[in-house]
Amino acid sequence: MVQGIIIIAVFLFFAVLMYRQKIPSFLALLLMAIIIPLVAGAPLSGDDSILGIVNTGSYKLASSIPALLFGAWVGEIMNQSGITKDIIRRASELAGDKPLVVGIVMYVVVALLFTTLTGLGAHIMVAMLVLPILTAVGIKPIAASCLLIMARATGLVFNMSQWTIYMSATGLEVDPIKNFAIIVCCCGMVVGLLFVVYQLKIKKATAWAAPVKTVGLEEEKKVPLISLLTPLIPFPLVIGLKWAIIPALVVAAFYGAITTSWRNLFPMLSKTIHEAFKVSAPALVLYLMIGMILSAMQNPHVSEKLLAFIGPILPSGRIGFIVFFMLLAPMCLYRGPLNLWGMGAGVLGLLVSAGSMPTMAIVAGFLAVQLIQLSSDPTNTHNVWTADYFGMEVNSLTKVMLPTMWIACAAAVIIGSFIYY
Repeated sequence: MVQGIIIIAVFLFFAVLMYRQKIPSFLALLLMAIIIPLVAGAPLSGDDSILGIVNTGSYKLASSIPALLFGAWVGEIMNQSGITKDIIRRASELAGDKPLVVGIVMYVVVALLFTTLTGLGAHIMVAMLVLPILTAVGIKPIAASCLLIMARATGLVFNMSQWTIYMSATGLEVDPIKNFAIIVCCCGMVVGLLFVVYQLKIKKATAWAAPVKTVGLEEEKKVPLISLLTPLIPFPLVIGLKWAIIPALVVAAFYGAITTSWRNLFPMLSKTIHEAFKVSAPALVLYLMIGMILSAMQNPHVSEKLLAFIGPILPSGRIGFIVFFMLLAPMCLYRGPLNLWGMGAGVLGLLVSAGSMPTMAIVAGFLAVQLIQLSSDPTNTHNVWTADYFGMEVNSLTKVMLPTMWIACAAAVIIGSFIYY
């Protein structure tokens, strides 16, 4: 139990340092991936060892790297060919002084898309279309980034691919999970739209409040109209034809290059793919460290010691349920105890086996907490990519989104307490 307390203390220590930007995120995650299993008694080498965590964890997210690189390739083609600038110019002309309307529409559209889309590739695909439009109407980068990620989280809660872990761990059928996912999704939608209104009408997170000609864009040569379809190309291929993300992104890259630079096709493709590797490097480093901390949290030595500490304080009853999932919700950050893609899978199993709460109540609590985990966790690859897109520190997004999504999570937890108790 003492080791479990120390693990939580180490986790909180580095989480605070990252949150306050006292230490680079990649270094904090690397140190956590080494220190936490060391505290838990994991051996230096051999099975379930610290060296194994560093080694296998470094390529745990390897499947996400191609999506990162090919998505960046499409983005570079759009940037260097002038597609992005033309989209921004046209959007700024059409939207005029209506950033609030654009923000609300984009929030709803992104949420709907992610009820079916999943993965980093899909996020990049959507972001390359949405972020230029949001910034074109004057929405500041940090507000635009948070709007995109929160809308994504809202939709993902109702994405069937997210429910399988609950079904596997609890033996529940899909219907009760689906029914509460609707409630959580609605909480995320309502609070998210209030966030958009607050940012754009009260806080004035816009660069202008009237029709604007973005500096330097009006002189740019327009690209062919068909080229503006480049960021849309992957959608019918993925959603309609059920293609994988990577081939869809490759088609979009060739489409953008051919429709804008067919006379210099090969130089354009070669130059942009090399540039894509350069711009992806900071995010790639974080991916390696995120894989390590994920491996560390799933190490049996770590999960055993952690559950020994958590077991005696498991909640029971409506008040205990509310306090546990509402007040401890931020413990899903940095792959913590309530993060299903970190320590949380073990905690979920422990809660179910303990029988101190109805099984569906446990699932409801984790579904509610997912609103925070999917939006505010700086170790999410989509958070890293979005922050890198604007050259921001990933924890700056957490600071903005956490209070908002905590409110949505709390609302869902309270509703769940009245349904299942």
